[in-house]
Amino acid sequence: MRRAACLLSGLCAACVAPEAQLWPHAWEPRGYQGFSESIDAFAGPLAIDCGFFDMTEGKTIGMGQRRQALACIAEASDRGLAFKFGTLRMPIDSYAHEVFVRTTKGQSWMIVYDVMIDGDAPQQWNRLCASVQVDPRTLLLHGEGCVEKSTGRLNAS
Repeated sequence: MRRAACLLSGLCAACVAPEAQLWPHAWEPRGYQGFSESIDAFAGPLAIDCGFFDMTEGKTIGMGQRRQALACIAEASDRGLAFKFGTLRMPIDSYAHEVFVRTTKGQSWMIVYDVMIDGDAPQQWNRLCASVQVDPRTLLLHGEGCVEKSTGRLNAS
């Protein structure tokens, strides 16, 4: 039991260490040209990468990876650290990029970039939320007390 607790605490510590990158290339290429860079700038230079999961075309995410991402989010939140987490899914006829960002100011943001499969009709919503939860089974984001702050590309200033 003690060994498992040490292993779990070590895993959580690794998730929130700025130099730890469990998914170093998972954010590229995503969305439009500059999407990943705008998320990085918005989250801040010390933001922890809690992962980006491509859930399209029948790709499955293992329970271990889900647990790592959820532990990373929980630990970063508990410690008041900035982080980013995202998914790509195909709800019906479009690609939906859903991103949860906690900024260095402690703000929780839901950023959704949606584009039709053929690349037409891109849309982006940037919502400041009182809280954002990640469903442990589906990794879907659910924001509470959200206010639309802007549409279109992010402005990191």
